[in-house]
Amino acid sequence: MLTAADAIIYFTIPLLFPTPQQIQQFATDDVFSTDPLKSAEVQRGVDGKLSGGFVYSDIRQNYALIGDSDSIEFFSTWHETSQANRVTYTANAVITLPSRGKKWTMTKGFLTGFQPIPDAKKILQPVRFTIEWESMSPSAT
Repeated sequence: MLTAADAIIYFTIPLLFPTPQQIQQFATDDVFSTDPLKSAEVQRGVDGKLSGGFVYSDIRQNYALIGDSDSIEFFSTWHETSQANRVTYTANAVITLPSRGKKWTMTKGFLTGFQPIPDAKKILQPVRFTIEWESMSPSAT
């Protein structure tokens, strides 16, 4: 199955939310997206020969929540506490997609993109947040 309707996502921020917080009320047609990873750095010499080397890559993930999602408060607290204390709090997360029988565990994530208020149109639009992870490990559920 290809459905994302059964997605289960939990975040923990050890210093703010040590108990896992379930993220809910995702945007229509947009739960999260993950940017492609850069797996090599390449250079082409003037002679036309290509060389490459291994590089570590940040894992950027974008989340979208409907404008009245209670989970917006989780991200707001994370951002506002970081701003007030001038501290970057790191998070961990687990995403389970039962329809795929897969689970991903993310570690050491930083909130790098924060939309403080939903765009207001005919109805409130999705609110978006960006997390950059140090690592993401897949496993079976």
